[in-house]
Amino acid sequence: MAHQRFQPFTTWQRGGGDISQAEVLLKRKFSDRLRSEIGRLDVKDIVTDSRGPSDPRST
Repeated sequence: MAHQRFQPFTTWQRGGGDISQAEVLLKRKFSDRLRSEIGRLDVKDIVTDSRGPSDPRST
């Protein structure tokens, strides 16, 4: 999946410059990306990552 880039400021400004709308769109993009990344892991990977490598329970 290619990285998406933010639109230039001038493009955003032409769209009305609505900050609340920009916040909603950024939150949605962030949530979608996070869900996508987590979706690629299995439960064991998620638990191990959350405990960190120094936790004896992660082995």
